[in-house]
Amino acid sequence: MKLLPLLLAVALLLGLGYVAAGPYLTVAQIRTGLVERDPVMLEQHVDFPRLRAGLKDQLNVRLLEEAQDDGETSNPLALALVGLATQLIDKVVDTFVTPAGLARIMAGETPEPGAELPSVPAGEADAPDDGGGERRPFADARYVYDDLDTFSVWVPTEDGRELRCVLERDGLRWRLVNIVLPRD
Repeated sequence: MKLLPLLLAVALLLGLGYVAAGPYLTVAQIRTGLVERDPVMLEQHVDFPRLRAGLKDQLNVRLLEEAQDDGETSNPLALALVGLATQLIDKVVDTFVTPAGLARIMAGETPEPGAELPSVPAGEADAPDDGGGERRPFADARYVYDDLDTFSVWVPTEDGRELRCVLERDGLRWRLVNIVLPRD
């Protein structure tokens, strides 16, 4: 009879350990998908439609803020140009937010249209950025639990700022759902 409570306690600790390690495991799987150029693995751990929608929203809000700051909101021609720019932003995000573009973003680089997934030797996937050659995905990143359902990975960019990769929990599964771009 004393064995049952012990087994329950061990099972509870293992379950809590798995839940706590979940976002770290997801980041490792995303990194592996990027290194191995495996779009199927990335699709499993990245919610591309939500990621694209979040980036489009951020860029469109910034475009509108800049138009308001410049006083262009009263000019009908300027408003039409903002509308065209919004459509352009949507197309650009759809082009860049691909497994290849995501690999560059996770490495803190600027994605390029039509770029292939960068190749990183498997043994170097977890190594810190040494300053030579291409940066590896999540190089020098810092990891933070925001709450029980949200986890952030802060990735330094080429210019010294940080972008925030947001993972959300759905049951026991974690997925990358948003990338918050540096504000400036």
